This record gives sequence, C-alpha cells and structure tokens, in this order.
Amino acid sequence: MRGFEHIVERQIQDAIEDGSLSGLPGEGRPLPTRSDAFVDPVEAAGFQMMAKSGAVPEELRLRRALSEARAAFAATADPEARARLMREIADLDLRHNLARDKRTGRL
Repeated sequence: MRGFEHIVERQIQDAIEDGSLSGLPGEGRPLPTRSDAFVDPVEAAGFQMMAKSGAVPEELRLRRALSEARAAFAATADPEARARLMREIADLDLRHNLARDKRTGRL
C-alpha cells in the first residue's frame, strides 16, 4: 500500500505545482462535514441498490430529515423556531442512531 500512497501523493504534488488545484470552488474553506463519511462501502452499495429500486431505508430517511432540520436551524434567527428545531434535531438524531444500531446489530 505504501507504493500506492506514494503515487497518489506525487500526483497531488504535481497538481499543486502546475496550479491545477488553484481556484477550485471552496478553496481555503474547511471541508464540509459528512454524516456518511464512515459508511462501509458494502453498506453504501446496498443503500444505492435500494434507492434505485425506490426503497428508502428508515435510517437514510431520518438522516435526510436530520440534515434538513440542521439546515433550517442554521438559517433561522427566531428563538422560538430555533428551540423547536433543536427539539426536532434531538429527536431525529436519536431515531437515526436507533435505526443505525438496529441495522448493525448493536441494539
């Protein structure tokens, strides 16, 4: 694996030197957080097959709703709306974690 890492690192350095990585959207900003960053590739493939067939697992539906609630929370300044959204986020986060734990057999 060290050889592969060396090749990738060299390609990145070459791209930096020739300016290919300059002026890209988001340059200088932190990477966005991803809730699915540590999803097993086999699980990801399974989720993709289910999505193509029209079936959306409860875990993914809750993850999407959680993401939307967090975006709404960030976009509002109204204290009452923020309090309601915080309750909604806490509820969705708990339900999402339970669905994930049930799927993985941790529950």
